[in-house]
Amino acid sequence: MLAGHLLQILRDIVFPLFAIIGLGVVAGRAFHFDERTLSRLCFHLLLPPLIFVKVLESTLDLAQLRLVMGATLLHLGLLLAFSRVLFGRGALRPYWPVAGLAVVFANCGNYGIPLMEMAFPDGGVGVMAGILMTQNLAFFSVGIYLAGERQRSLGRMVVDLLRVPVIDAILAALALRLLHLSPPHLLQQPLSYLAGGLVPVALMTLGLQLGRTRLTTNLAPLGLVCGARLGLSPLLAAGVGLLLGLEPPLFAIFVVAAGLPVAVNVYLLSAEYGLDSGLASQTIGWTTLLSVLTLSVLLAVLR
Repeated sequence: MLAGHLLQILRDIVFPLFAIIGLGVVAGRAFHFDERTLSRLCFHLLLPPLIFVKVLESTLDLAQLRLVMGATLLHLGLLLAFSRVLFGRGALRPYWPVAGLAVVFANCGNYGIPLMEMAFPDGGVGVMAGILMTQNLAFFSVGIYLAGERQRSLGRMVVDLLRVPVIDAILAALALRLLHLSPPHLLQQPLSYLAGGLVPVALMTLGLQLGRTRLTTNLAPLGLVCGARLGLSPLLAAGVGLLLGLEPPLFAIFVVAAGLPVAVNVYLLSAEYGLDSGLASQTIGWTTLLSVLTLSVLLAVLR
């Protein structure tokens, strides 16, 4: 029974995702697309409209959204504490903070959103929007602090967060929901078109990034990051979900989201601040490839 369900998950959800990712790998090598341009296209122009539309249409009420965001913060805090203990001393200390960032932050954007759209079409993206917002808040504050820019003021952090398009899209959608308003009809169709473009472009961009990632490195930190991100993280999320009383399908979406591979932003941040970007890129590559199996198992058990 479980084996049959697992094969169905692989066929109907995982294979279509990785077929488009594979197309991105091939296209990147054949046409030498500019990775940064495509990433910025997704981040600034395609992801915000999708999040805006899904939050606006979501049946998730504001109390549930607060619960999801609180659960996400608790989950991130537990992962951060675990990674600090694991990589904070001994022979593994040189790999902190890159390994720590890789354990804590998941690829909720150009992997998580398409996955939720396919696996939980009736509300997954709405829940994922809350998780994504919380991850962005943490990444652009705690993540940058860990990366080394500890002198930034609180005001500067707030301003930088408000410049993140996804945050603006979520806040705008929540404001309209609170006021019981809809966007002007003139804007609804363009927003719908843009939202529809995110999934294929984001997955091909991820494939482009993976095609340029070297998959060899020191096995000890790489193995520990893979185990923590794909194994420990969903287990902790399940504990948090049970503790806070998350009900189906929120519980399933929350746990599956916790099993996503390492966020591409970890590589970008590592490169920006002169950290071990090689280790960052390799954790992204390996966790993405291994997630074919781990996410399939999670979905087979929880859906």
